[in-house]
This record gives sequence, C-alpha cells and structure tokens, in this order.
Amino acid sequence: MDLQRYPWSSESSGMGHLLAYQRAEAALHARHPELSDRIEMHSPLSSLPAMLSVRLSGDRRVLLWLTRFARPHDFYPFWLIVGPDDEGLPRMWDAVTSPEVLADAVRERVRAFEEQRVEASPWRWDEPDGQASIIRLADALAESSFDIRLVVSGNRIRTTQTVDGVEAFPFREHEGDFLEFRVGHHSVRISRKKEIGWLADVHDPELDVQWRIDLHWLLGKEAGSLPGYTEDDQVLGKLHQVIEAAVWDGPPENVVKSPPRKGDRPRIAADRDRSDSLSPHQALQVTMRELLALGFADVAIEGDAESASLTSESLSIASTARPKALGLADVKHLYADASIAKKRLMVLLRTGGMTRPAEEFANRAGAVVFWADKTTGLLAPYGGLAREVAFSEV
Repeated sequence: MDLQRYPWSSESSGMGHLLAYQRAEAALHARHPELSDRIEMHSPLSSLPAMLSVRLSGDRRVLLWLTRFARPHDFYPFWLIVGPDDEGLPRMWDAVTSPEVLADAVRERVRAFEEQRVEASPWRWDEPDGQASIIRLADALAESSFDIRLVVSGNRIRTTQTVDGVEAFPFREHEGDFLEFRVGHHSVRISRKKEIGWLADVHDPELDVQWRIDLHWLLGKEAGSLPGYTEDDQVLGKLHQVIEAAVWDGPPENVVKSPPRKGDRPRIAADRDRSDSLSPHQALQVTMRELLALGFADVAIEGDAESASLTSESLSIASTARPKALGLADVKHLYADASIAKKRLMVLLRTGGMTRPAEEFANRAGAVVFWADKTTGLLAPYGGLAREVAFSEV
C-alpha cells in the first residue's frame, strides 16, 4: 500500500499515542516472543509519525499505526495494520481495540505473508472473535467461494469511499453483526440483530431497489409474519447453501427504493413523485407496501377508502396523527391493548412524536415505532427496534 495516497492527519502523536504504542509493543513481545528481535518503533517516512513495525524478509515490514484522516475527516482515530502486499482501501481497527488483539492481528499478518497464504479467520475479516456467529457464517460462505466484501462484529470501524474521499466510518450498534457479499450484480447483507435476530437483505443497483428474504420460508418452509429469524444453528447450517438461489429469483412484488448511499444528496419523500399528491388511502397503501417489504408479511388494509386502516394477525397497529407528543400513559395504554390481544405493538407516528419516557418504555416493551409521512406514506425508523428492522444504507 502506498501510504502517501491518503490524507493522513499530522496530529497523530502525543502522550496518549505513545502509551498506546508502548502497550501494543509490550503485548507483541509477551504474546509472540519469536518476533522480539524484529519489532521496532520508528518513522520509515519523514512525513509520517512514529509507528510500530515488524521486519520481514527483503526489507519489508508489517506496520501498526495509530492515526486518523486529515481534516475534515479526522474525527475518529483508528489503528491501521498494513502488510507489504496490501492494495485498495486501508484496513482499520477501532482505537479501543485491546493491545492483545492487535498483537495477534499483527502476528497473523506476518505469518500469512511469510507462508504466502490468506490470513486465518477471524483476522482476515479484521475481527477479534472467531466464535461469533457472523464470523462462522463468513467462513462458511468463503469456503463456498462467495465474494465476501465486508464483515463487521466486534470491530465496528471500517474504511468507506464517499464523494468527498476516503473516510473512517463507525458502524452503529443497531446495524448488528453483519456481512456483505455479491452474487452476480446483486449485493447481499446478512445481519444478526440483537433483538430480532437474522435478516437477509438484497440490493439491486441496476433497479436501485432493496428487498428482504423471508428466512422463515427459506430455512423452514413456513412463511414468517415478522422480520427476523432467531435460530443461529439453522442459519449457520443452511443459509450458505440456499442463499444464491434465492437471490437469483430476483425482487418480489414488494420492494423499496434503496436508502441513500453515503455521500449522496439526502433523498426527501417528495422525490418519489413531485407532480402528484397522494390521497390518504394512497398514502396508506404506500405504508403497507413499505411494511411488507420490511418483512411484516401479514399487514393488510381493511375498510373502505374513507375509513381504511392497517390490520395484522401478529401486530397491534396504532396510528396517531395528533399534534401533541404521545406520553408515557398513552404508550402504556397501547401496550396493554396489544398484550391483551397477544400481539406485538407497532406505532405509526404521523405527527407529534413521543416524550422521552414514552420512547424509553416503547423500546423496553419491544414496540416497533415508525414515523409515517402522512402525505407520502413513506416510513422512517423512530424507536430502537424500528432501527434494527429498517433497511441499511447501501
């Protein structure tokens, strides 16, 4: 990798960095004493700050560097591990990664180069825990020759290419553990969310749409009514064998336009159709299609055009358009009604929002809360569970 290709910050020094390097160096000596006579703290390029390195044959090195990108992208420090044959975007580790993990990652990079092989899992994915479910799935897919592009679990920071250049991007917790790979021209993200389990989403860049695979049907031949699949063994044992066929089937009837990519102009609801305003019934149909695309498979419209509402066998759907925010008592009342009906609560906010105590209770109660634009019917996540359910940026 040509280190001078990227706009590294010159502010990558100081006492905190020195202590971090000392801890990493001590971990390398303690965990991998066979490398001790090859470990150096130095500055190989006069324009770059100090970094750790391990010497290889032919005056080559594996570098360990605590740095950040130059302004305006220097908001997030990270560790960079660079091998002599690296190409493409930099491979990053979160700044809070333990010295022991960094030492093992550097050692595996050294061994892989010297033995002329691919790095072993989980280091090949820039991850610390080989027993994580998403890592085991990535390994199984890689063995089946899938083109794995990204794996994120314990290490939440990666490089991303934006319209403004290369940036360090921290993935949020609501995105869960996930991997991305390509099948033909489709991009697939399989994720394991904390609350709802496994999701499998497909992006077609030619049509600029996303859709969600029904894992309940794919793995158990029984249609699911809610997004998310919780049985790890089923996913790990079967998904890599059948996902390619499911992707090649193409998009189903219910798809959504892809979320904006990082660096794109934010897409507003009116972009979908600026010339025609939707009637309340048409907006409700859009909301229904959005929910179906997300995996709420039994949502339907009941009633005539004047009194239509959304109904579901598995959800208690409450839609509110009052200007005042829903309070704690309001949400508790809705939750009680849903509990009596033995359904999960879904709240569609058209105006007003929720108070903080009400939102916190909704999150604890496992309610799915969306903003639902009253003029377009388009959805945006409001609560924590809705953020897990929503399609990710692509």
